[in-house]
Amino acid sequence: MTRPTVWPAPHARLAQRPLPAGAVTVTGGPWQYRRRTNARVSLAHGLEQLRRSGTIANFARLGAGGSGDGGRHGHLDAFDPDTKNFVDSDVYKWLEAVAWARVAEQVPADVLEAADEIVELVGGAQAPDGYLNTWFQTLDPSERFSDLRYGHELYCLGHLIQAGLAWQRVRGDDRLLKTGRRFADLVVERFGDSDVVCGHPCVEMALMELTRETGEPQYARLAAAMIDRRGRGTLGAGRFGSAYYQDERPYREMRTLDGHAVRALYLAAGATDVATDNGDGDLLAAAWRQWEAVRRSRVYLTGGLGSRHLGESFGADYELPPDAAYCETCAAIGLVMWSWRLQLTRTDGAIGDLIERAVHNGLLSGVALGGRSFHYTNPLDVHDAHPRQEWFEIACCPPNVMRAIATLDQLVATETDDGVQLHQYVPARIDAGRGRVLTVETGYPADGTITVRVLAAPVQPWGMAVRVPAWSAQRFAVAVNGAPAPADVADGYAKVRRVWREGDAMTLTLDLAVRTVRADPRISAARGTVAVERGPIVYALDAAVAGGGDPAFVRLQEDLDAQPVPSAVPGLVDLDVAVLRERLRDAGWPYLDTADPVAGVAARVRLVPFAHAGNAGAGPLRTWLGATPAGG
Repeated sequence: MTRPTVWPAPHARLAQRPLPAGAVTVTGGPWQYRRRTNARVSLAHGLEQLRRSGTIANFARLGAGGSGDGGRHGHLDAFDPDTKNFVDSDVYKWLEAVAWARVAEQVPADVLEAADEIVELVGGAQAPDGYLNTWFQTLDPSERFSDLRYGHELYCLGHLIQAGLAWQRVRGDDRLLKTGRRFADLVVERFGDSDVVCGHPCVEMALMELTRETGEPQYARLAAAMIDRRGRGTLGAGRFGSAYYQDERPYREMRTLDGHAVRALYLAAGATDVATDNGDGDLLAAAWRQWEAVRRSRVYLTGGLGSRHLGESFGADYELPPDAAYCETCAAIGLVMWSWRLQLTRTDGAIGDLIERAVHNGLLSGVALGGRSFHYTNPLDVHDAHPRQEWFEIACCPPNVMRAIATLDQLVATETDDGVQLHQYVPARIDAGRGRVLTVETGYPADGTITVRVLAAPVQPWGMAVRVPAWSAQRFAVAVNGAPAPADVADGYAKVRRVWREGDAMTLTLDLAVRTVRADPRISAARGTVAVERGPIVYALDAAVAGGGDPAFVRLQEDLDAQPVPSAVPGLVDLDVAVLRERLRDAGWPYLDTADPVAGVAARVRLVPFAHAGNAGAGPLRTWLGATPAGG
């Protein structure tokens, strides 16, 4: 059995347990398309960029175990003074992505060979006492642990541990995990009885998973302590204030998430891990309270998070401007990581709904369909152009999206003593354990029919539960072996419990009618506009696809006329939509009397899934569209 990224302790009280890595084999649809591109293209591209940037070379320079082959490992002659103190984590995330991608996809041999060599370089760069951070080791070793607010040493350790766990779990290779554990032992020894926290959370969830893997409790104890040490001003205000670092108030007292979005989400994920394994009901209640608050008033339609560029941070409740949205790709990934941990603690379809929305829209928008360019931010409306980049000076997002895509299969299903729960819909084969083997046959989200077929099952009765998304809660049907069947519908799931036999099939049919949605009136920047959705997919008007012009001048017809048309990706559709294109007049003054008629020309335009916008070329983009007909 290969443990997945999140594997709670056996004693943890869970609503459902995750399946082992590899238990779900994705066999088609948009997720398979993205996963194959990730494994066959993006990982090689990431390797090239890590070499070019000198990030890999930083390890080679430090380690006696480095190959010394400057042509292979980048610029070894000088440490780039502009390199940031967190760049080691880019290598670790890439290594983690390589490991998880190998579970189900073909990773190029040269990428695997390079990854193996990099693991050796990382271990060779480690100091005798276990410390590892190439920035401080190269520039000034005396400054180690001198800037816990912004030094990122423990953040990088978190990613090192996660990469090491992936290599251990997937490949049975413990080299990287030994390196991470030596550093973790140093941190436990030095900070176990202190008031230290890290300015960028991440190490907390990694330490929890390290205890789950090794059975050694000291790592989990430190993770729990770091959660409860926050909110005491230990880090100081710094440039952005204590809230930026989640150090303004104790985690258990936080109503919602504030400050730097990715930091906050990683902290919440770590707190959920601690609560789950420790049976800490108060801590888990705090995490749920925050998740519900974020979902209610701080998440974008696309599942993106973070409305302020200053501090890459959350704004106030309902402060969700579409054009000024920051929506860092890493934040969407963090939301999925946190939500999945909560998914294991409660049966609630709203969690799967939000994970689905975030993955299909705010996360996958972070990488081009070709797999070689990336978004750091993902605004919903763009006035000029927002092209994806091959890499970034701060390159946290590209390798993060690589590891996220490599582990999408782990979000599909869970199991309990009494059955199997299907949370995300993809064509797949599922070995759910206890003798239960299933296939999922679907064209979702292009098609709304999901058939779960039984390949093998025990003779005892058990329940098959499928998530009914909120947007189809009033319009769905359940059938067993082709005949309508009664189902127990509760908490966003439809469940049929019976003695399942080989060849039996449960079919869920969802309503994929195109719909328009409006924002809560408290989201002032989106008032008077509507967005278009079909199933979990948010659609956007991309000027490069729609024939140019500013999409801000396009209004939807009063009676929506939208027809699905083939998309660039299997399992998805574009929409051919009737609109009115406004004729603009230069009146010398940008404000018009509402009594003045608005001239418009009827037209049809193509809307694309938000995650696909920009693939045909950089240009203006609108997700929220005018809804009033011309002249009306």
